[in-house]
Amino acid sequence: MLGPVRFTHIENCAREVCKVFKVEDEMQDCVSMLQSLDDILADLRGELASLKGKSSPQTRDSRSEARSHPTKDYSILRKSMDVAKARRQISAREKAIESVKKLINQQREPSSPHASGQSFMVSSRRQNSLLIHVWPV
Repeated sequence: MLGPVRFTHIENCAREVCKVFKVEDEMQDCVSMLQSLDDILADLRGELASLKGKSSPQTRDSRSEARSHPTKDYSILRKSMDVAKARRQISAREKAIESVKKLINQQREPSSPHASGQSFMVSSRRQNSLLIHVWPV
């Protein structure tokens, strides 16, 4: 190659290498984030299991289930370089952590009708009449 075509080719090759490096770097960040979120989620699930264990007789089973979660292998995800999929998994882990935190807070609050075994009401309006359903928890 001669002339300006050579420099255009060098620019294109450098640009492609930079894109691949950027995706690899972003993928590594996503995988490390997923692993840390998995650890947090496992700890929270263990805490939830111990809180439920105080209120129910199944302490051994729930604690062993919470600790028996193996660490996940993200090598396939890392090889696929699918950053969008990794971001979806991060979002799912964050939502799972939120949900487990809410369950932990419900277990800790004795005034909550769900945690204390009280009944709760659901009301709905149906053509000018009010229906109230009461279920024991």
